[in-house]
Amino acid sequence: MSKELTLDSYRRRAKELLKLAQAGDKVAQARLKRYHPNFTRSTTIADAVALRHAQLVIARENGFSSWLRFKGYVATLDRSRKEHSPERLQSIIQSRDLEALDEFIARVPNAVKLRIEPRGTTALHEAAANNWQDGVELLLENGADINAVSVQSAATPLQLAVGYGCSSVALGLLQHGADPTIQANAERSTLRIAACATDRAMVQALVDRGMQADIFAAIALQDETLIRKLVIIDASVLRERLRPHEVVTFFPLHLAATANLPRILDLLIYLGADVNAVDEQNRTAIDLALHTGKREAYERLYSNGSRPNPELLALVQTPERSEHIARLHAGLVKGNKELVVKELDADPTLVKQRLPDVWGSGGTFGATPLHWAAMFGHVNIARLLIERDASLSARDATYDSTPLDWAMEYRRQEMVEFLKAQGE
Repeated sequence: MSKELTLDSYRRRAKELLKLAQAGDKVAQARLKRYHPNFTRSTTIADAVALRHAQLVIARENGFSSWLRFKGYVATLDRSRKEHSPERLQSIIQSRDLEALDEFIARVPNAVKLRIEPRGTTALHEAAANNWQDGVELLLENGADINAVSVQSAATPLQLAVGYGCSSVALGLLQHGADPTIQANAERSTLRIAACATDRAMVQALVDRGMQADIFAAIALQDETLIRKLVIIDASVLRERLRPHEVVTFFPLHLAATANLPRILDLLIYLGADVNAVDEQNRTAIDLALHTGKREAYERLYSNGSRPNPELLALVQTPERSEHIARLHAGLVKGNKELVVKELDADPTLVKQRLPDVWGSGGTFGATPLHWAAMFGHVNIARLLIERDASLSARDATYDSTPLDWAMEYRRQEMVEFLKAQGE
């Protein structure tokens, strides 16, 4: 019997066998004659066969005397697989259960090498991205590869920690010997990921370790002298690209906008940056300022003649409101229920607000707060949103998917069960 098959799959096989036997399929009827005593000499199988007969055949084909015994055995296997699965490992990391992680590592061979879908990450990637220092230390003690590269984005644990703003974990990984020079391409270097996260301390730490500061690092450091020097040496640096996500690129002006740095915006424009330059999603710097709720940057770019995408402006309504949307989004991502409540109390309409692409990733436009809560598995926040009349059936504008679809895509099993129980 294949260990990959589940109880549900065997139930489906029994139903398929029944359907074929009733339709007169000779192979299906031969299986019934071979494994079920009621049909050994029968010539009227199609009319007499029932689901329980097909189930007994499936059980006996797998070496069991009854469907009940077989069902119990497969259910035990199912439970064992779940307890040893990458999904279980991810759930442990999300709950920050150090004792459970220790037990999982002791029980499951090569636990630290398991790959977790959909991104093809290891447990160390997940712990680093979740800012779980104790989990990172335990995984490293048990032989986790500190420089493992994820399948989907070719990122290391260090790069995920940096990208998610987990500075203390990132610095710890560096102290343990993580290699900051690993990169899928120049647009996705560790230094540029830190710059995109506007993590000034991390950028400085990487530069202190010998990485050469480029235009994006100079912006993150707010080093106006270095910015001038780099542009004077080679003005083309104003058109260099940073890639925060697989299908998105930022120009230096875009980064200064998302970092809300009006003085740096003024300097870059003075040095020749094009305020109308668009990224791969056809967005200008002022669009990204509005996407991410950076009001000061928005106003400075507006004063320099730039205008936002009308569709985006209609979505957020005003630059002031985009600030509230961005704070709500931050609460949804971090699981900060108090912040979510504060923003919803200030503006109850935000519970059904279609959020812009707050991360600038090109893949989250038009999602509701409930989509975001589902993505990160924050059941307590999802419950709050539903109590405030959030729609379970709302579909995002990028993938035409519901909050339940997002929970399933990101394998948030507790969230999946919760949303299903709400009647989705």
